[in-house]
Amino acid sequence: MKSIRKTLTRRLSIIISLLVIAVLLAADIGVDSWIEQEFNQAMKAKVGMLQSLVNEDVEGVEFEFAGEYLPEFEGTSSPEYFQLWYKDSTFEKSDTLALYTINELPYSSIGLDEYSFQDITLPDGRTGRVIYTRYIPQIDSEDRAGFYRVMDKGNDTRPSMVIAYATSTELLNFTLWFIDGAFLFALIIVPLVVRFTVRNTVAYALAPLDALNAKIKGLRFTTRQKHEAFQNNVEELEPITQSLNHFIEDNYSLYLREKRLTSDIAHELKTPVSELINMTEVAIKFPGEIRLEKDFKPRVLQIGTRMKNIISGLMLIQKYSFKTLELTDEIDIHKLVTQLIQIKEARNVKVEISSNFQLSVKSNRVAVESIISN
Repeated sequence: MKSIRKTLTRRLSIIISLLVIAVLLAADIGVDSWIEQEFNQAMKAKVGMLQSLVNEDVEGVEFEFAGEYLPEFEGTSSPEYFQLWYKDSTFEKSDTLALYTINELPYSSIGLDEYSFQDITLPDGRTGRVIYTRYIPQIDSEDRAGFYRVMDKGNDTRPSMVIAYATSTELLNFTLWFIDGAFLFALIIVPLVVRFTVRNTVAYALAPLDALNAKIKGLRFTTRQKHEAFQNNVEELEPITQSLNHFIEDNYSLYLREKRLTSDIAHELKTPVSELINMTEVAIKFPGEIRLEKDFKPRVLQIGTRMKNIISGLMLIQKYSFKTLELTDEIDIHKLVTQLIQIKEARNVKVEISSNFQLSVKSNRVAVESIISN
C-alpha cells in the first residue's frame, strides 16, 4: 500500500539533498578556485614588487634590495625565496637560499612578459610554488637621458632578466583540504539533517489528518450529540471535513430510520405474538377440547395473516421512505376504505359518511393504502 508520508519524506529528502549537494559542490569548486587565484595573484604582486627593485643605467643593472623591510627573504621563520638570472646566469638570490644545501631555484625558460607557475619542493623541504617571469629591467629615471644617448650610438638591444619567486603552499593546501573536508562532512550530514527535518515537517503537516482519522475511528452514532461531526482549521482538509460531515449526517439519518423501523416492527408484532403464545398455552393445557379445536386454527391463521400484513406494510413504508412519490392518482377514499375492509376482513370496522359529498384526493395510491391499512 502506498504511503503519502513515506513518499513525501523520501522524495523531498532526495530533491532537497541533491539541490543542497549541488550548491555545496559549486561553492566548493568556486571557493577553491577563488583561493587558488588569490594566492597566484599575491605571488604575481610579490614578484612585481621584486621586479621594481631592479634598475638599469649606463653602468649596468643594479638590484636595490633592503632585507630589513622584507625579513621573509632573510630569516628562517617561514622563509620565502627569490632568484634573478641576467644573461642566463644568476644575478641575485635571496639570503634564505644560502641556509640550505640546495641553494638554487630551478631555472625555467620563458617568453618575455609571460608568467609561469610550477609546484616544487622548497629547499627547506616544504611543498611550495614558484612563479617565473621574463622582463626588461626598468631604466633608472636619473640616468634616463644619458642611457638613451648610449642607445642612440647603436647599443639598442637590451638583454632581458628572468626572476623567480617561491613560497610555501602548505597553508594554501591546508585551507583547500579544510574546505574539501567541510564539504565531505556536509555531504554526509546534510542528507541526514534534511531527512530528519523533512520527516518531522511532513509529520507535523499531516498531524491534522491523523487527528481526523482518530476522530473517525472514535465516531459512534449511539453517543453522538453534536450536529456537526468534525471541525478543523486546515484549509486543505476543509472540503474533506465537509464531505465527511455530510456523509455522517446521511448515515446517522439512516441509522435512526433503521432503529425506528426495528422498534416499530417489534412493537407491532408484540401483540399478535403474545396472542399466539396464549392460545398455544391454552391448547396445551386442554388437549382434545372440541371447542378449542374449532376456533384455534382459524384464529392462528388470522393472527398470522395480520402479522404478515403488518410486516408488509412496514417494509413498504421503509421502501418508499427513500423515494419521492408521484402524487398522480385520483383516489376515492370511501371506495378505498371499503375495499381494504373487505381485503383485511376487518369485521369490527364500520364506515359511515354523513354527507353525499364525493370524498376524493389526488395522491399516491400505494402510500394511501399503506396508511389506511396500518
